[in-house]
Amino acid sequence: MIRTIIVTLAAICLTLLLLSFGTAVVLNTTEFGKVAAGHTESVADPWKTFYQGQTIFFWYVDLPTTLIVGLLTATFAKRLSIISAVIATSPLPALMLVAGDVWKGFILIICAVVVALVPVWARREHERRSKHEKQIAGNHSN
Repeated sequence: MIRTIIVTLAAICLTLLLLSFGTAVVLNTTEFGKVAAGHTESVADPWKTFYQGQTIFFWYVDLPTTLIVGLLTATFAKRLSIISAVIATSPLPALMLVAGDVWKGFILIICAVVVALVPVWARREHERRSKHEKQIAGNHSN
C-alpha cells in the first residue's frame, strides 16, 4: 500500500511537470501563444485562434499527459492501480472542469482508466500463464 501511495504522489508530480512543460511549448510555438502574449498583429483572426487554444491544449498537452502518466502509474502501482492512475491524472480533468469543458474532463478520466487497465490485464495474463506452465511442469514430473 505504501508503494501505491508513493507512486501516486510521484505521478502527480510528473503530471504537473508534463503539464507545465507542454503549456510552455504550446505557448512558445503556436499562434495561440502569440495571441495569449498579446501579439495579435500577425494573426488573421485573434478571437478564433484564442478559442481554438483549449482544443490545442486538449490534444497536445492534456491527452498525452493523461496517457503517459496513467500507463506509468498503473505499471508501477501493484495494488489499486486504476484508482491510483485516476488520482494521479486528476489535475487535468479538474482544469477541464474549471475551464467549462466538462465532457473533455470526463474523456480524460475515461482515458486514464482504459490505459490503466492495460498493465492490470497484462499482469493477470502473466500470472495465468505462469500458473499454467507450473501445472504442465508438474504433470511432466509425475
